[in-house]
Amino acid sequence: MLGELDVVIVGAGSAGLSAARTLCDAGLAVVVLEAKRRIGGRAYTERESVGIPWDHGAHWLHDQGRNFFTEFATALEIALEPVVEGKRIWTGKGWADAGYVRDYEAYCDLVFDRIQRLGVAAEDVPVSDAVLDHFQFRPMFESWYAALSGIEPERSSVFDDYRYLDDTGNRRVRCGYGALLARYGDGIPISLSTLVQGIDWSGSGVAVETSDGTLRAKAVIVTVSNNVLAADAIQFTPRLPAPLVEAFSNVPLGEAEKAAIAFDRDVFGLDDAHVAYVHDTDEAVRFQIRPFGENIAVGYMAGGFAKSISKSGEDEMTAFAVDRLVDAFGADIRNTITATKATGWCHDPHILGGYSTARLGHTDDRFTLAEPVGERLYFAGEAHAVDAYGTVHGAHNSGVETAERVIHQLNGAS
Repeated sequence: MLGELDVVIVGAGSAGLSAARTLCDAGLAVVVLEAKRRIGGRAYTERESVGIPWDHGAHWLHDQGRNFFTEFATALEIALEPVVEGKRIWTGKGWADAGYVRDYEAYCDLVFDRIQRLGVAAEDVPVSDAVLDHFQFRPMFESWYAALSGIEPERSSVFDDYRYLDDTGNRRVRCGYGALLARYGDGIPISLSTLVQGIDWSGSGVAVETSDGTLRAKAVIVTVSNNVLAADAIQFTPRLPAPLVEAFSNVPLGEAEKAAIAFDRDVFGLDDAHVAYVHDTDEAVRFQIRPFGENIAVGYMAGGFAKSISKSGEDEMTAFAVDRLVDAFGADIRNTITATKATGWCHDPHILGGYSTARLGHTDDRFTLAEPVGERLYFAGEAHAVDAYGTVHGAHNSGVETAERVIHQLNGAS
């Protein structure tokens, strides 16, 4: 981190890495400061915990036709696979038949059609206004929507959902999305385990106070999550403008957690299955069963339930997930479990949540987040991506766009 710096970037997730790559390609002197001992942010692949590579966070390459990482993987000759998961629904007494599954999927399609219609209305309303009453399908849809958005329909904005764009299909990568992003980070100057504590932007440049000392540069790009910023984890001098501070809280991270359970053999007789449950409470989990043919089940929990159970700890999360698998597949599977691991995004001090969601009436605050403060303080991240929020490629796009603004400013353009 020695020498004259043009730009300091805070956070080595997708936005920070893409900003750094863009700035380096323009010949600027850059360093990325990352509080964690790894890069990737909420895109993180590891295998040590359960012996099988799995993504703790981002897993699907959404909107693959517009997704930068589709091109990046192709250039590296890393094969991408379509997301084709057979849906299975456990009713509590047995597996639902094909007709039941079709009816549920038709119900979901109808709700999303209603969301689209409400999205062009004059006034923002919660997504729950689009959800039709049904004694079984409504609770199932609500927990699924929470898994998609990190927040339940009653807390989610129709306008925000309407602006999201994802119509070219999804892909996934066998090595893991986090591992793919780590490849993208190769060669970028990064300082790990470096906590940023304060940013002084009162002078002609910026002074970035870290756990390893103070760095000075012409500009800084901050890519940490809105929840971390709202918690005042970084002290800004002078204070940030009130509209920006309010936007941090108005576009927070929702809640999303995972639990991975590895087995010593195929105990499911399924490959790449999506298993959901008929339920009538918010204490719900759904599973990806044997992705890529591996002997692993990954459970997804979301919304307020994810936050509360993650606070109870990893043992509670994995026990809940295992109990639900036992409900559908029998108690004998307990004897074949080799390892378990749960995430802790909601209480990770460097993250504090899942992915961004705009509060009711505050969708336009995503634009506020993207505006620079003065000529030297910038912000970037997936929360800024109006039509691709909550995604790795949305964060990438935000990082590139912000870096281009910085280049424009440092080059003295009007």
